[in-house]
Amino acid sequence: ASVSEAFVRFSTPLEGALGFMYLDQLGLVTTSIGVLVDPLPLALGLPWIVPGEGRTATRQEIAEDWERVHERQDLRMRGGATYAQVARLRLAPGGIELVARRKLDDMVSKLRRRFPDWDQWPADAQLAALSLAWACGPAFRYPKLAGHLKAQDWRAAATETDIRPDHGTIRKRNEWQRQCYENAARCYDTMGDRERLWWPEMA
Repeated sequence: ASVSEAFVRFSTPLEGALGFMYLDQLGLVTTSIGVLVDPLPLALGLPWIVPGEGRTATRQEIAEDWERVHERQDLRMRGGATYAQVARLRLAPGGIELVARRKLDDMVSKLRRRFPDWDQWPADAQLAALSLAWACGPAFRYPKLAGHLKAQDWRAAATETDIRPDHGTIRKRNEWQRQCYENAARCYDTMGDRERLWWPEMA
């Protein structure tokens, strides 16, 4: 519960929070707090509204807006906010967090299947793994890290969690992930409360 409560606060400085569709640096359509909606079907079920009219967008309107954004690959290195003038639809009030939390629930389900002891992990370890999954997908290919996570060796996990290249917000994500695993290790060392989330503090 502590991880769920903190996740939006953790992710927003790393991803931004945008209520429209935009392209990430790989040219994939994205929205909310770094939530991929590529391919198109991922965007169709989200709570889009037509600004100025206050009505729910139709599937056709969503598809047209998705294509409009997808075509502007020339803007993808300028940051998501650039697409505010390209995208016409907006997420309904509260939609940014709603979409992020739906994605979070999906991530947790997939990580729980991958790591059967997930529910016994310290909260900080869960947050670190979710951060990596958010950036690289829940099937992230970090074999050494995956081995350390299955062994619940949090201190070793802290040495294998970095995303490359290490610059910009990725550097901050890497720092926070390492910190979270160190917190998890200290929690284990002292038999502390595993449900308590220490981030953004050091345990």
